[in-house]
Amino acid sequence: MDINYFLFMIGKYNNILSYIDSIIDEFEETREFTEEYLRNKDKSFLRIFSPEVNKDFFVERKKHILHLKNLCNQYIQNLCNHEFETDTIDITPDKSHTISYCKFCQMSQPGF
Repeated sequence: MDINYFLFMIGKYNNILSYIDSIIDEFEETREFTEEYLRNKDKSFLRIFSPEVNKDFFVERKKHILHLKNLCNQYIQNLCNHEFETDTIDITPDKSHTISYCKFCQMSQPGF
């Protein structure tokens, strides 16, 4: 397969992971709000509207997407004819850092 496919898919997987993280955060907020609401009420209500079940579904999907992303990274490492470039990036107005990365796949060069 072409390296561009795997680079494209990593970008898509990063987008999906961002959305999944947002969904998981929403479930956590929902759980906190529900627990607050039910503090002095019938606790059986919590079982009906428990966000934990739904959150677990997305946590499992996140693990799977991370696995797929790692597979893409492995294919990229095997397919890319790395050509490393060195660049300096500004961390703050007074501080910079030198980095080295492949101009094709953006992989960092070990040791930098």
